[in-house]
Amino acid sequence: MKKRILAALLAVCLVFGSGVMAFAEGETADPILKFDENGEFKILHLCDCQDGYHADQRMIDYINYVLDEYDPDIVILGGDNTVGEEATKELAVAELVKPFVENKTYFTLVFGNHDYQQGYTNDELFAMYKKYGGEYCLAYDAVPELHGTATHNLPVYSKDFFLVSGEISIG
Repeated sequence: MKKRILAALLAVCLVFGSGVMAFAEGETADPILKFDENGEFKILHLCDCQDGYHADQRMIDYINYVLDEYDPDIVILGGDNTVGEEATKELAVAELVKPFVENKTYFTLVFGNHDYQQGYTNDELFAMYKKYGGEYCLAYDAVPELHGTATHNLPVYSKDFFLVSGEISIG
């Protein structure tokens, strides 16, 4: 019975969540992620940066290089994103996301087994990514009651997707 209730709740969240990114043109609070005219949607997946503050400049240069070279539609930080001392953890997060903000590149994230080991919970870290990533951090916590932090989905629409007077239209 509990599984059916949870399944129904998740289905309702999915239905309502899929409309979260549908806003009238010019009023978009979040980006509408969609395939381009060539039918491409580029995802860059970065894992195990595991750098603290001050980040190794080679890592920052590499991130800037791949953003420039591949121009991804979104970057996924795949866990173990930062390490370091508790006193500088927030600075490490700010430094890691700075290239995405400066390059106007959207990103989302998941947490790994090392992210929380420097004195902050994943919820506290999530708030740091939102703070320093600003509008470019697309991660959100869709259902806080679910296990984990920032459990979410990001719909990617057809290249033919567009909005007309706030209504979703495809074609």
